[in-house]
Amino acid sequence: MIDPVARARSALGTPFKLQGREPGSGLDCLGLVIHAFRLDGGIFPQAYGWRQADACDFLAAAARDFFVIDAVFANSGDVLRFSQGLHRHHLAIATCNGVIHADARHRRVIERNGDPGLPLVAVHRFRPPFRRSL
Repeated sequence: MIDPVARARSALGTPFKLQGREPGSGLDCLGLVIHAFRLDGGIFPQAYGWRQADACDFLAAAARDFFVIDAVFANSGDVLRFSQGLHRHHLAIATCNGVIHADARHRRVIERNGDPGLPLVAVHRFRPPFRRSL
């Protein structure tokens, strides 16, 4: 069973790196989600337009592993998608008391208690892989 919060916490202090996908060399917000959930980073767009275009490519790729839930039902381990302005999005992993995210301003992965101060757009819950019992 994946514990995305524990995996995300293992990356605390990792340098922020735009389009970073490896904890050893740096992560951005999508890289942190890929790391926390042990996802195949290849299904996500590598040159996604978080800063200049909408997040349609990400959402199409994410639909394979996540489904959107009502924010009222958000739990620790859910992926939170925030708006940072017109066509700018940011991802964070919910904890019991706040979020873990790759913070460009602090230049590293941090854990922040309380409200992150950004408008919440959607909550994505991990869809565990289907396993057939024998």
